[in-house]
Amino acid sequence: MTQYAKVLNGQVIQVIEAEPTFIEKFRDSSPGSWISAESSPGHGARGNWPSPGYSYDSVNQVFIPPKPSTTAILNTSTWHWSDPSFSIKG
Repeated sequence: MTQYAKVLNGQVIQVIEAEPTFIEKFRDSSPGSWISAESSPGHGARGNWPSPGYSYDSVNQVFIPPKPSTTAILNTSTWHWSDPSFSIKG
């Protein structure tokens, strides 16, 4: 099974698990596109596993979680947010 995200205007609105053959035959009349969560079969997620509320960067083909704070910075190597204002001082 593979996860597929329904993406509309760059936002993930729904996630399902299905066999690739199901998606190939599935006819969905609602707006948006179904995008495989895997970059290629068996090679892991596109940045992050998708979830409703995540965005989809079609240029880099990755799913990005919502920005957790106004000061968070997206690391484009890992596609995770970091927040320098919350760093632990030792």
